[in-house]
Amino acid sequence: MNIAQFINEKILDPIIEAKAVAPRLAARENELRAEVTAAVTSEVTAAVTAEVTAAVTSAVDERWAGWLARRDAALAEGRDFDEPRPDAVNHSVNRCSPSDPAPQ
Repeated sequence: MNIAQFINEKILDPIIEAKAVAPRLAARENELRAEVTAAVTSEVTAAVTAEVTAAVTSAVDERWAGWLARRDAALAEGRDFDEPRPDAVNHSVNRCSPSDPAPQ
């Protein structure tokens, strides 16, 4: 090994690596980390949105099915049915539904 190779391999290359290459690699690593985080967040958001949409749709369908069954039963028996439609009633998440037990 001659002196020029020694100086290049043992002194100059490590300095160049530390000063020039490493910061660029760190910046690229941060970019990739941000891209992966965005992709994962997007996938999780889509999955949660689909799950919540399915749950809300199911709850609305149950309310309508119950209302229709009560209305049809009342009409079949000749009784007046004055219960408001499910879409006319405020069904807040924080309120108990009629089938929920009273809080203790």
